[in-house]
Amino acid sequence: MIVCAGTLWGIIGLFSRSLSEAGLNALQIAGARCLVTAIILFFFLLLTNRKYLKIKLRDSWIFIGTGVFSIALFNVFYFICISKSTLAIASILLYTSPCFIIILSYFFSGTAHYNKRNCYNSCFCRMHVCYRNYRRWK
Repeated sequence: MIVCAGTLWGIIGLFSRSLSEAGLNALQIAGARCLVTAIILFFFLLLTNRKYLKIKLRDSWIFIGTGVFSIALFNVFYFICISKSTLAIASILLYTSPCFIIILSYFFSGTAHYNKRNCYNSCFCRMHVCYRNYRRWK
């Protein structure tokens, strides 16, 4: 499963590079990706379990927040990062983002629901592995 996820993230990077070289910007690439994903997911749910397609009106703000703002902006920023830097840097930022979120949540909201040493060790190990692989590929 981990190998499959890593492979799919790498394929996203290859496609975004190709589409960027074809003249599309990061916003267009992210929009196309979200649209294709939404269509596939809609038909999958239509065929497998229709009850998941029904939402209550009072819950629509959650779907707008997580769908439009969270997923769409994530894709835009990820593709901007790929176009401005390397795929390796974009992947490092993607996989270390939970550590940054935990650290920033401590400073902004005062929540200390993590072990600082584990968070720093995880972030350091990921950066070290990516740096060694980057030097090897270079």
